[in-house]
Amino acid sequence: MKFEEAFDFTNWRVHPTQKKYLVFFYKTEQEGAYFEQLLIEHKVWFEKDNDVESERAKVLFAINKDDLHRVKALNHLALGRYRKKFIPNSLFRYLLIIVSLGVLALAIAGYFLKK
Repeated sequence: MKFEEAFDFTNWRVHPTQKKYLVFFYKTEQEGAYFEQLLIEHKVWFEKDNDVESERAKVLFAINKDDLHRVKALNHLALGRYRKKFIPNSLFRYLLIIVSLGVLALAIAGYFLKK
């Protein structure tokens, strides 16, 4: 893995040989199929390839750089649909929100009471 790729959290790169294209990659077939469906619905030209051997990128899409603005939004929809929740347990999630709001309320009260 290259140094730049270690700290890049996006799922797309400039095509290694054709600089006019970007390559979007997905880890699962489900994400790739949903992204493909979105591209077809929005009439965006693409080329698709499946890489069965790779663990990092199972489904690859080549997109024209001119469509990047539209495709980024579709990419976020595809990634967001299949992402895991940051805090999966709803009890802990709401407890964290309540504690955070309590700390914020104490900070604001302390600011005004100090004056």
